[in-house]
Amino acid sequence: MMIAKKLALAGSCLALFTVVGIAGSLAADEGKSNAPSERPTVAATRSFRTSTLEGMKVYNKAGEEVGKINELVVNIENGKVEYAALSVGGFLGVGDKLFAVPFRMFALRFDEDKTYMLLDVNKQTLERAPGFNQDHWPDIANANWAQEIEKYYGGASHDGTFVRMDGETLVMRDAAGESTHTHVLANEVKFTSGGKTVAADTLREGDRIRVTTTERDGKSIATSIEILSTRS
Repeated sequence: MMIAKKLALAGSCLALFTVVGIAGSLAADEGKSNAPSERPTVAATRSFRTSTLEGMKVYNKAGEEVGKINELVVNIENGKVEYAALSVGGFLGVGDKLFAVPFRMFALRFDEDKTYMLLDVNKQTLERAPGFNQDHWPDIANANWAQEIEKYYGGASHDGTFVRMDGETLVMRDAAGESTHTHVLANEVKFTSGGKTVAADTLREGDRIRVTTTERDGKSIATSIEILSTRS
C-alpha cells in the first residue's frame, strides 16, 4: 500500500510515513569515530533517522533474531511513534508477515559492533498475534484495531495522580482521588512528559499521570508512565 494512501484514511490521527526525525529529537547525527580501532564500536546515541530504524534487526531475550522493523506508525497529533510494523520473516516458519507491535515494547540495545532492538516476546506470542500482509494493511485509523493491538500486548492504560515510588513499586491514586493502588515498575519502564523522555525523579506528589500496564505472573507491571500535568 502506498504511504499516500495510508495518510488518506478518514478521521485518522495516525499516519504511516518516513520522516527525517522523530518527536523533534532526531536531528542529531549518529556518532562515528575516525580513530583506528581493531574492533568497530557503536556510539550509544538515542537519536536516529527513521531510515536507520527501518530495517533494524530485532532480537528477543532468548537471543533469537525475531525479524526487523519494516515501517513505523506515527501519531500526527502528538508526534509519537505508536507502533512498529515488525517483519518476522522465517522466525515463525512462514512467509514474510507483518505484526503491529506497540513501540513502547522495544528497547534499544548496543553491542560492541551493532545496534539493535530488543523485544520481550517469544515465538508463541507472535504466532497468536494479529498479523497482516505487506500489501494488505489493516485500517490503522480504526479505534477498534488500536484497542485490539493494545489489549493483546497488555497495553491497558489508566489515569490517576502520583503519590510516591517505594523502591520498584509505583503508588498512585485513582482518577477520582478516592483510593490508592500500586504497580510494579518494569525494568524498562519509560517516563515521559510532553512527548519527551524525563527522569523518574521528575515526578512530584499530586502530578496527574497516565500509566500503561501489562500483566506478568499475576502482577500488574507498569511499562510506561506519562506525566499529563504537574501539581501547581
